[in-house]
Amino acid sequence: MSGCLLRVLSQNVSCDTHSVKLTSSLGDEFSFENRIKVTIDNLGELKADVIALNEIRIKEKVEFTKQLLEAKGFSVLLFWNNENDMSFRNIIAISKQSKWDQTKWEHKWLSVNEQNQPCLSNVFSTIQGDQHGRCVGIVYLQHKDTKKQVCVAVSHVVPFGEVKYLQQKALMSLNIDNHKLDPPVSTIIAGDLNRFDEDKDIFQQQMKHFKLQELQFSKLVIKHSESQNNLIRTNKDVGTFNPWPVDKMLYEDKSYMAKPMSYSKLDLQVCSNHMIIKQAEVHASMLKPPNLTEPTPGVNEVRHMLDKAMSSDHLAVLGEYVI
Repeated sequence: MSGCLLRVLSQNVSCDTHSVKLTSSLGDEFSFENRIKVTIDNLGELKADVIALNEIRIKEKVEFTKQLLEAKGFSVLLFWNNENDMSFRNIIAISKQSKWDQTKWEHKWLSVNEQNQPCLSNVFSTIQGDQHGRCVGIVYLQHKDTKKQVCVAVSHVVPFGEVKYLQQKALMSLNIDNHKLDPPVSTIIAGDLNRFDEDKDIFQQQMKHFKLQELQFSKLVIKHSESQNNLIRTNKDVGTFNPWPVDKMLYEDKSYMAKPMSYSKLDLQVCSNHMIIKQAEVHASMLKPPNLTEPTPGVNEVRHMLDKAMSSDHLAVLGEYVI
């Protein structure tokens, strides 16, 4: 397999209205500062060229995360939905050890044009149904030796309603925009795209229209401990989300907690459909060892293993591409 390799890691790191309740529910170990340290340590071990993070509220927590990434040898770009302190923020971090150099970056918003067609806007914009706006962080990279180029973008769309589909389409339109460049540039889109299981057919249609393909995960890696081998799960055991106990609507929904992890693929990476995907994995960043006791009747085994043990309620996606 010839070409230049690019490793992209993406994760929703869970600094939202649910996560602020964690310390009172589960203890100080679950503070954002402690959780994000563990997350960044675990992500750093995976030797990515690019780390894309989303769902970080409060500016001081964004700055704290930025400092952690810089200490690991990354150059960090920050993106925000709006100027409110509680606005969701995204991060793209590029390893200084990477063979890929940043050539430019862009901060855009998911929008619709005058014909109500989904698109990207260079200025703050909203789509009806989401008054806060959703940003897209975009970086263009060039390989130091071959001069090949690639675009990596990160975003986080709303979870429900027609506005979600419009935001997904607006995000995917980046691939068409990059295809029109001279020369064309391949595109990787990462983040919490809130692709629910019942939406997968609609999502597939959208990807086909925008000439994209979705990474198909080969395995879920659960870090056990320094002294024991990682736990590996495959097939239906691979997903990217498991709710916190404070997320009562889902956590207390017995039918949801009984479903396999593959039902919960909210966090994705998609890329231009001509690109070669060498590797696609999901990694659980563990705050505590996995629960290896017998699960409560009716609760999925892997969800039980991860319950109250991860540093986020979302798992990291690792994509390795041949450019």
